[in-house]
Amino acid sequence: MANPLAAQEPPAIPYRVEITQDDDRALVSAIGAVSQLIKLAETAPTDGYGLLARARADLPRLDEALRAEGFWGGAARIKISGEDVNRRGAAPPEADAAKPLAVSLILTPGPPG
Repeated sequence: MANPLAAQEPPAIPYRVEITQDDDRALVSAIGAVSQLIKLAETAPTDGYGLLARARADLPRLDEALRAEGFWGGAARIKISGEDVNRRGAAPPEADAAKPLAVSLILTPGPPG
């Protein structure tokens, strides 16, 4: 008999990742290589807190990929369903049974260095 008081796993949130700056194939490839959001989207389901943490942890990786591709003045932002993950007080996203959440990796390469 299952323990009714046992902790329940929070529901996993399906999401899809979109890279908004896709003109530079090398940059898109570098982002794909370092982003845990992209790598783990299908293989490691997570809840809202995990998705928010995964997104925040990706930001330094994205900045590093921009610099590695020569975009020293570049910047990266991530939005989940339109909400900036670095906004003070950003709440973890909630699952939408109808469709995966939209996760946008917004890259502003800036001038090449």
